[in-house]
Amino acid sequence: MPVRDAFGLTFSGATEAGFSSYSQAVRELQCFIGDPVGSVDRAIAEDPGFVMAHVFKGYLFGLATEREATAVARTCYE
Repeated sequence: MPVRDAFGLTFSGATEAGFSSYSQAVRELQCFIGDPVGSVDRAIAEDPGFVMAHVFKGYLFGLATEREATAVARTCYE
């Protein structure tokens, strides 16, 4: 059964465990609370094949202005 978010969008390749942490990371970014990087790292650890979690982590580091963040974003892309 495909995993769907609150808007009914399907996240192919996601498991409930990984999606729960991913959803938390998205909410944390939207509300500027918590640790979205920690939450998305947990999503990746729980479900390494969940592509959108890797994409979201790359997005988070792509937003950063620190030079070191570019390397992390590039790794997420690869």
